[in-house]
This record gives sequence, structure tokens and C-alpha cells, in this order.
Amino acid sequence: MTLGMSQQVRIRQRFLAGETISRIAKDLTIDRKTVRKYAFEDDFTVKPPLVRQAGFPSLDEYKEFIDGLLEEDTRSWRKQKLTAKRIWVLACERGCQSSQSTVERYVRQWRMNHKAGREAMLELTWRPGEAQVDFGEADVLEGEQVVRRYFLVVSFPYSNMAYLQLFGGQTAECVCQGLIDVFHHIGGCPTRLVFDNATGVGRRRKDSVTMSHLFERLSAHYGFDVSFCNPASGNEKGNVENKVGFLRRNLLTPMIQAQPMVNVNASLLTDCEDLQFERVHYKKDRSLKELFEEDRQALRALPSIRFEPVTYQGMRTDRYGGISLGKHHYSGDPSRGISDVVVQVGAHQVKVLDTTTHEVLAAHVRQWSATPTSSVDIVSQLRVLTIKGRGWRNTAIRDQLPADLVTALDQMDATPRRHALAQLADSMHASGVQATLQAVEEVAARGRMMDFTAVAAFAARINGYGLDPDPLPGPDLGIYDQLKAVAA
Repeated sequence: MTLGMSQQVRIRQRFLAGETISRIAKDLTIDRKTVRKYAFEDDFTVKPPLVRQAGFPSLDEYKEFIDGLLEEDTRSWRKQKLTAKRIWVLACERGCQSSQSTVERYVRQWRMNHKAGREAMLELTWRPGEAQVDFGEADVLEGEQVVRRYFLVVSFPYSNMAYLQLFGGQTAECVCQGLIDVFHHIGGCPTRLVFDNATGVGRRRKDSVTMSHLFERLSAHYGFDVSFCNPASGNEKGNVENKVGFLRRNLLTPMIQAQPMVNVNASLLTDCEDLQFERVHYKKDRSLKELFEEDRQALRALPSIRFEPVTYQGMRTDRYGGISLGKHHYSGDPSRGISDVVVQVGAHQVKVLDTTTHEVLAAHVRQWSATPTSSVDIVSQLRVLTIKGRGWRNTAIRDQLPADLVTALDQMDATPRRHALAQLADSMHASGVQATLQAVEEVAARGRMMDFTAVAAFAARINGYGLDPDPLPGPDLGIYDQLKAVAA
């Protein structure tokens, strides 16, 4: 028997005052067992109501079928989930007579009961010095061609600061190169990196990830911890996902010119700071620059030696000294013919090395297109032309040299041309191809097209500190004027 609260209070008060169970039961005309129950009750705290779940008896014959649909639906792509109405239609096709609303209530209850552990969302707390990493995609210009490239984003959830680096792929070399460039730009290494998936870092098999050899070496070199998100758990990497879209809209839209990619990436690091430093954190009401200083303070110190994120492959060249990586052919030193070489593969470059001395025989910009390409190393080809000069007019490198220079070389006799090509090759080897070609234009502008000694000097200057450095302050000669005035 259940009594109202007022009667429970009267029983409890009279019993605590010393009255017997029998006396209370007689006066209140209540059964002695009921009086005893409330007299000795030690907890009158309000209890939560017990809500009975509907049994759905009209669906008993079809519950197993509906449960199977719902269980399979949990593994479906989010854009192809079954609706409750669609499940009702499928059940009706099997003879179900229940109403659509009954099936919808059953589906809602089933999904609520099976939601725990699958779609649980936690608001995670991030400490200074921790970072999230993810890739995005964007269209960029390479010359006049529109190509789709990947960009690596490293975000710091504590401060909401993020950095972007552009790459042709999502390989281990690209991930490692992007991380290293960010680490050395900000002056430290995050204590922990959280990755969305194993792309470029390793291979995921169900719940475990086997990291690539290169990435394991990187983590050992810089000493950071690595974590991987649970599959389909967007809340665990929400910060970096938001930053992927934010940086694409603000730094890669409209399309940017992405060549040379190394120079573009150097600019993007400072562009990220210009874009975000003065922004105010959406919760902490402080600037991102101020908060990021706290991130910086928590970073690990950088090692004394910078990690080189490259892999090596032993290969045999073709009769022209070239090698192929997938669909892409890279020239080598034709004078060596068919020989064994070591190929160094990085995020931006492919180099062909001598197996013994590791001398660079050829260097190329790494190609990423889906169609076959053929890349020519200018330096190695120029050196061959100093020996086999008759091939000058038919060599592919003529198209990579300035038109005025090609015209001037075409007009030269064989021997002077060989000397000119040798000087060009030496300058490119010492100062770089781009610096040498820029030096050729500078010398030509001064009316000294074929002065290759001047070209080498200009190239060294460009490679070292640029053509127009700020003049160094000279000594103050005014003191001599003062001394002269005193002596007079």
C-alpha cells in the first residue's frame, strides 16, 4: 500500500516521538505492515521516475527484420542512411500492418538505445603544445595549368592557430617535410600530434596503425608523441578540420600560382600568421598571437640537426642515364650509360646519386601528375653537350633556357659554344639553375649577353643575398671635418 506524503510524515513523526507501531496503526486505521514500512524508512529522497519503454507488440513479428536493417545501417555512409519512413515501407512489403508512426517511434527508440559508445561526443580539452594534423585539397595554378594539389594543415587547438603547407601528394615525404618546415618556422616541436588517419604516416588495419619507417624516424628525431583519431570521430579533430576550410578560403582562394612550390610554402607560413595573429579566440577573448605564445612555451626544443625527410631506392639507369618513378621519367648523366644509381626521393625533389660517392648526378622537381612526364636535368645535359656539342640544336634543354641566350648560342661556333655551356653548367652547379638563369637576364640587360664570367658572379650574388641588398652603413667621416676645424 502506498500512502500520500502527509501520512508518511505523520507516521514517521509519531514513531520518532516514541509511539508504538500498533498505536499508530490503530489511530490512523492503517495496516501495521504499512506503518512499519514508513516508520523504519531511512531515505525519503525523491527518486527519478521510471519510464517504461513501449513494447510495440504489433511489431513483434517484424522486429528481427527491422533490427537487421538498423544494424547494417550503422555501417553505411552517412549520406546513404535509411530513414524511418523507408524502413516502414520495407516492413510493409513483408506484410507489416503497423502504422508509419509506430515504426518511426520504434526506430527512434532503437537508435537511442544503440547510440552510446558509437556517436558519443566529448568536448575535448587541449593543452598548450599539442597539435592536430590533416590534409585538404585545393586547385592551384602551375604556370597556366589548373591542377589539384594537397595541403597539410598543422593546427594548435589551445590557441586556435594553424599553419598550411602545399604539396603534390600525401606521401610520407610530404607529411614529414610539412611538419619539419612548420617546426623550424615556429621554433619548436609539438609534444603530441593527433592525426585524422594514417594517410602518408602509415597503414591502418582496423583499430591499429603501423607507421611508415620514415615517419617513425621523424618522431624519434623530434621526440613527439603520436595519436590517431577513432574512425568517423570528427569531434576528435574538429579544430584542424575547421582550419582546413578556413585556410583554403582565405589563402588559396582565388587560386594561387604554386610554382616554385618551395618558395610558395615559405611565404604561406608568414601568410598564416598575418591572417590569424590579430584574430580574437572565439571563447577565450584573447588574441591568437598571445595564446600561441603559450603554445610556443610548451613546445619541445628542436634538435641540433635538421631531419632530412627523404627515402632512397637503388635503381639501374637506362642507356641515357635516366630513371623512372611510376609514370615519371627523370634524366640522369647520359655519359654514364646503363649503371647502378641511388635515387633520393623527397617531397619536392628527386635526385640521382652516385652509388659510391653519393655525388648528385641529376636533380629534378618531383612530378605528381596522373599523366606520364619526362623531366630533364639541365646541368647534366649541359655537361654532356660540352663533349657532344653536335646535339645542341636537338636537345630538350634548349626549351628551358631564355630565348635570347638560345639565339646567342645558336650563332656561336662549336668550340666557343662548348666553353659557354661548360661555364653555364659550372654556375648552375654552384649557385643553382634559377639563380644562373636570372643572372643571364641581368647580364644581357647590361649588353653583355655572352660574358659568362659575369653571369657566374651575378648568380653567386643572387644565390647568396640577392641583387639589391640594403647598403651597409659606412663609417661616419664627420669626425674628420671636426678635427680639421679644430686644427685650423
